[in-house]
Amino acid sequence: MRSSTSCTRWWLGLFFVAVSCDLPPPSQAIEGSVAARVVDPSDGILPRNGSVAIAVGGLLDPASLYGADALLRSGDRELGIVLRFDPATRVLIADPAPALLDPELDYTLHVAGPRDFEGRAMETVEARFRVVRDLAAPERDADFEAVTRVFEGCRGCHEGPTAALGLDVTDLRRTAIGVRPSEIAASQSSLRIIEPGHPERSYLVYKMLGEGPIVGAPMGAIEAPDEPLPRAAIATITRWIARGAVIPDPEQP
Repeated sequence: MRSSTSCTRWWLGLFFVAVSCDLPPPSQAIEGSVAARVVDPSDGILPRNGSVAIAVGGLLDPASLYGADALLRSGDRELGIVLRFDPATRVLIADPAPALLDPELDYTLHVAGPRDFEGRAMETVEARFRVVRDLAAPERDADFEAVTRVFEGCRGCHEGPTAALGLDVTDLRRTAIGVRPSEIAASQSSLRIIEPGHPERSYLVYKMLGEGPIVGAPMGAIEAPDEPLPRAAIATITRWIARGAVIPDPEQP
């Protein structure tokens, strides 16, 4: 027959087992947060066709952007916004739908929920803006010329039928745009080598940075193949991807 002390220990053991089964996985229980602050616009004026840039102190997991709480509020009105992340510059872009914004009204931006690859939550962002009329669109004609110059230094490993990663930088339409990289882990199966409009879902960007969900060595230039490319060169690629990864048609004048 068990003593009362033994029974107490037995029930406590069951209690702790039951509690431990309900604990979240370690990646969801990491202490601390990822710093975040609005850097643009800095004057509180948001053009109707503009975006809000939030500097982030870490590399965000693109999967966490889908379930994030991202809204613009004006009075009782709430508008959903699209989130994109540039891994090269560590900037989270909040894109409202221009047609839904009314000039000369005040809006409050609220963003919460994105996490980094270690499971730490980004700090909640709240910012107030006055919406004004559209600004002229930025010039994009030189985008692909700059991208071509960056890729020129990668041709030693990324050209022809034996190109590393299957990426031929001379044939991006066939080997990169919307293509799933063969070496990627199953947990990141939503990534593509290049996902137009989304550098945070483009495996190429992480491979160039040498960070995040990559397999093997970083993608470098011919003269230093095992070293990440310069951050400015990677930013050229992410800017092009964010603007749609447009490849000019050689047959067009």
